[in-house]
Amino acid sequence: MHEWDVHVSEWIHKSRLSLCSRRCGRWICLNNACPNDINTQCVGMMCMCKPGLNRVNGICGAAPGSSGTACASGVCLDINANCLSSQCTCRAGFSRVAGTCVRDGKVGGKCVSTACPNDVNAHCSNGVCLCKAGFSRIGGSCRAVGQLHGMCSGALMNLCPGDSNAVCENMVCVCKPGTTAIDGSCVQDGRLGGICATSCLNESNTVCTNGTCVCASGYTEHNGMCTRNGAYGGICVSGRCPDTRGASCVNGWCVCSSSQVPYRGACPRIRVPNRHHHHK
Repeated sequence: MHEWDVHVSEWIHKSRLSLCSRRCGRWICLNNACPNDINTQCVGMMCMCKPGLNRVNGICGAAPGSSGTACASGVCLDINANCLSSQCTCRAGFSRVAGTCVRDGKVGGKCVSTACPNDVNAHCSNGVCLCKAGFSRIGGSCRAVGQLHGMCSGALMNLCPGDSNAVCENMVCVCKPGTTAIDGSCVQDGRLGGICATSCLNESNTVCTNGTCVCASGYTEHNGMCTRNGAYGGICVSGRCPDTRGASCVNGWCVCSSSQVPYRGACPRIRVPNRHHHHK
């Protein structure tokens, strides 16, 4: 455990203190707020300088070339600002917030006609886009609490129930070692849909292509497995299902009818006993 982790643990047990505690040159948040410096924000339980600001002698402020400051040799440090009349000014569609240019309609930026179209998980409050309840601001976006890349949940803020392959690190849900974030989920390396070097991990009908485990030729992913085309559970081949006896092509997929059940590569009909037959 790092020294900083120890200090965070100390703070958790001393959370009833009325003032922020300072450890290792950083401020720890108090009730998710940073009252000692208006130019800081609470990130992972630590008070950090807001975007576009730098800490100098313990105080967060705008660096030369930042939005709202004089241009340094005609160049602005903020990529969303232009040098106009020797001043760094936000480009169209961006507004200056705490010394940096933030896209309008995005969390932390100004609302667009009382809406926040650039983040579906944000809402407009007093002219500013804020995260909705159950979401937290991480990396400029509103992330669901307890989900991948969102703030951890639970009484001690150490749980990630939204993804079984995610763990809580520095109050944020990240992928466990051996898994990689792909399309919003932690996928095990070497498994179908996961990253790979040259081959995939004991997965039948999968191949490593361009660094990703995908279904081999003639197979299609369905319910997390590679299923042969033309067989039950796979896609149809020219509108037919030649690899599963009795299967039918419905909406492009090979399925068994309601009077059939998949069994040993076929779709046999369910036999219903004759109710009128009596034993003598």
